[in-house]
Amino acid sequence: ISYNGDGKRRFFLNHKTYEKNELIVIAALENDMRRKILFGILRNQHINNKTLAENIGVSASTISYHISHLKKEGIVKSDENGKYKNYIINSGYLDSLTKYMDRISH
Repeated sequence: ISYNGDGKRRFFLNHKTYEKNELIVIAALENDMRRKILFGILRNQHINNKTLAENIGVSASTISYHISHLKKEGIVKSDENGKYKNYIINSGYLDSLTKYMDRISH
């Protein structure tokens, strides 16, 4: 089975091993910056763009760029809070994200 996300085609075992949301999560975690962003959001749900950028050590525009891809894939959702956007993990991806992040962090 293959998954085409973010302009890259990734291939996986074709034994119905992965659900579609798992393929999306694995593809996102392969990108170092997106992995850092997802870790940051998991640690602090409803974190805003500015705080996330400060915690990771990048510009707010870098966060916005990567968040746009994560939102397009459905992993991250945002809501407006004054002049900041707050980010949360979409509940439909939370289990897969936690599962594969645990594997990466060990």
